[in-house]
Amino acid sequence: MVGEMESSLERVRRQLSSTSSRHLLQGPILKRSDTLRKWNERWVILDPATGKMEYKIRRSDAAVRGIIVFDSTSTVTLSPMNFHVLDIGTPHKKEYFLCAETPSAARAWVSTLHATQLVLQAHKEAVNLLGGNGSTKLGKVATVVAAANATAIEASKEVEAAMKISRRYPCRQLWAQLQ
Repeated sequence: MVGEMESSLERVRRQLSSTSSRHLLQGPILKRSDTLRKWNERWVILDPATGKMEYKIRRSDAAVRGIIVFDSTSTVTLSPMNFHVLDIGTPHKKEYFLCAETPSAARAWVSTLHATQLVLQAHKEAVNLLGGNGSTKLGKVATVVAAANATAIEASKEVEAAMKISRRYPCRQLWAQLQ
């Protein structure tokens, strides 16, 4: 029984860490600066396992310019005034504004961030359940994590499709207006 429990725990741990070794999403986006309220183009890299969005000035840059950390309780919404703009409220009471090239790209980012929140919630539940002592709980953990990861992967496909469209039909006028 102990060997079976350890084997199940190891399977769940592998599943939990499977998303942390790859980034769910990377892409260009505008980020509004805190001080000057100016829009700056950034390359964003999302890690769904940690809820961190690192951003750089250019994709090829090695140095990370900053990090946006959100969790399952953060708010992620589209602006009702401009469907290109995402509003992210973090648990640290900090608010970030990001702007995508097209409304569909913005919606895809929101979907992906919501899926990431599901992954984060599943990981949190898994950690809580792993403290328990029943093998049925391990099955539930694996199911929750698998469902959240599948949702996150589907959302990332939406973003990739939206970004392909935005490359074909760039919305540079809006980006220029925001500058």
